[in-house]
Amino acid sequence: MPFPRWFNDALLTNLTPFFAASWHTKDGRFSFYEAPVVCPLMGTVDVGFYGSIPLSYFFPELEKSLIGQFAKAQRRDGYIPHDLGKNRLDLPSNGTTFYFWKDLNPKFILMVYRDFLWSKDRHFLRRMYPHVKKALAWSLTTDFDGNGLPDNEGEDQTFDLWQFCGTTAYTSGIFLAALLACEKMAVEMKDAAFYKDCQAYFFKGRRSFDRELWNGEYFGKTCSLSQLNGQWYADLLGLGWIAEKAKVKKALHSILKRHQKHSRFGLVNSTMPDGRPDLSNNHSINIWLGMNYAFFSLCIFQGFPL
Repeated sequence: MPFPRWFNDALLTNLTPFFAASWHTKDGRFSFYEAPVVCPLMGTVDVGFYGSIPLSYFFPELEKSLIGQFAKAQRRDGYIPHDLGKNRLDLPSNGTTFYFWKDLNPKFILMVYRDFLWSKDRHFLRRMYPHVKKALAWSLTTDFDGNGLPDNEGEDQTFDLWQFCGTTAYTSGIFLAALLACEKMAVEMKDAAFYKDCQAYFFKGRRSFDRELWNGEYFGKTCSLSQLNGQWYADLLGLGWIAEKAKVKKALHSILKRHQKHSRFGLVNSTMPDGRPDLSNNHSINIWLGMNYAFFSLCIFQGFPL
């Protein structure tokens, strides 16, 4: 079924960063600004998780150039830096806050698998595979309570004005999707031991995701728009389910019911259990277009009408 004209127009309009906020150097390196004026950081992983999808689809060689720069900048312990530099590509930083961010490594893993899946470039996968394994190993060190999921410690994710603590739906869901991607890459690389490890981590983490976060209506202490971004990427890449199908669909219905009444410009990032807007910080009450597109893309995957 074709999309409505307004939806196609919206998708095309949001391709403007290709000519308004990108760098392409003589030696072949490519990157997007996060925001040329207010945040001139290059190629940020957390934003690229959403924004580089058309890049990977339409210009795979440019995208592989970008993700390759992050692999080259990977820290010795496996941590993937947040960006490549401020108005430059040769001075990576760990993030905009004090903490090491918990969502960067699983996002890097998912983007590597996406770029391989869509390009079928096995040489690229062979180059990236050691970096993927190191990235996952770092993420596993952040599971402080042994439940199979990373633990947030504050402003340590893309919502860098928002305190996330312990097991959270946003970070954990993306991590679970990354484990499924690691399984796929392990099969491609004939790495049976890594496959079994990832499978065991996934089953443990998925049980914890359900036990600790599902409240009968949605996943998390508040109803966040981004709680199922991991499922969105899993659908995008054909990875399977990070949680039970019925619970995913119920959570989507809960988000639609709660979030759409607070603004005519889009869905807010979070609402409280009683349905009021989450006023705890400037990000929770805000409307992020990338999160809205991710959410509605997931709804389309799950059969919701436009």
